[in-house]
Amino acid sequence: MHHYSSIPFFILTIIFSTLLTSSNSHRCSDKFQELVNTRNLSNCQRLPTLGAELGWSLPVSDKSHHVFRVLFGAPMEFDGGWLAWGVNPGQKPEMVGTRAVIGIKNPTNGSTYCRSYNVTYETRIKCPLRPTNMEEIKCTKFEYENTTEYHLISASLNLSAVDYNVSKLNIVWQSGLGVEEDRPLAHTATLKNVDCVETLNLFTAKSTDMAHLKAYLRQVHGVLNIIGWGTLLPIGAIIARFFRKFPFQSEVWWFHTHVGCQFAGFAIGGVGWGIGLWLAHSSPRYIFLTHHVFAIFIFVFAALQVTPSSLLHPYLHIGNKV
Repeated sequence: MHHYSSIPFFILTIIFSTLLTSSNSHRCSDKFQELVNTRNLSNCQRLPTLGAELGWSLPVSDKSHHVFRVLFGAPMEFDGGWLAWGVNPGQKPEMVGTRAVIGIKNPTNGSTYCRSYNVTYETRIKCPLRPTNMEEIKCTKFEYENTTEYHLISASLNLSAVDYNVSKLNIVWQSGLGVEEDRPLAHTATLKNVDCVETLNLFTAKSTDMAHLKAYLRQVHGVLNIIGWGTLLPIGAIIARFFRKFPFQSEVWWFHTHVGCQFAGFAIGGVGWGIGLWLAHSSPRYIFLTHHVFAIFIFVFAALQVTPSSLLHPYLHIGNKV
């Protein structure tokens, strides 16, 4: 069964070749690109979640500061709520530590306004998020634009060169429904909200593509597990149970087909299982506990089912049971 060991390598080769052939540059929509050009911004990128897009001017940098402007746009699903975009001076893009501009639309009277906020750890533990005056990021306008049907945040930034690297700038964006006076309330914790982070090079307009990678690998994880655990392993068991004499009687045929399906199913499901482990590690605050428990049980029982297929090969000569 030596050739079965190459299956995981073959699957991974296909997955990563697909990723490499996809472009790292995500073009903005034509309508948003027109807005970016009209406002004399030099770069534009479609962000991976919430239907958001971002335009910005090239940073003017000296030894102490980076100065530039941004235009952030995204659809808002309801009449009221809030939209946010910000930068994080920390080691990675995440909510805590973000300096954000948040545009708020009052659900009662439809009025809009925009403030700067410092998102601290206390925000995560449900403490109120209140406006903060900051020199590094200021909101200049929050508006609705008919052509794109986006709500737009215009902001100016003056970032410390000590705290921020504009070649690896951590950006965060978000939207939510709840508003209480000038305080945005917590957003929903769906995957599309959790993935609203990126690291962006403002000069080359290239990003780490981590959110795109996670979304792609979630699909791959599901497909591989359906094929491996849900299709090939059951087919292998069915062949061993019902196809020993059909369509023709041959112990070699049914046994090798059975073992091939079992090994291929375990290999493909194992790759999907490994991708799931990486996804769980990359999003430690968004865990499906029940899903994890079932995944461990499936992997253990699949291993127990497949291992005897290779160890009990002499069965062909000693009996009529698997």
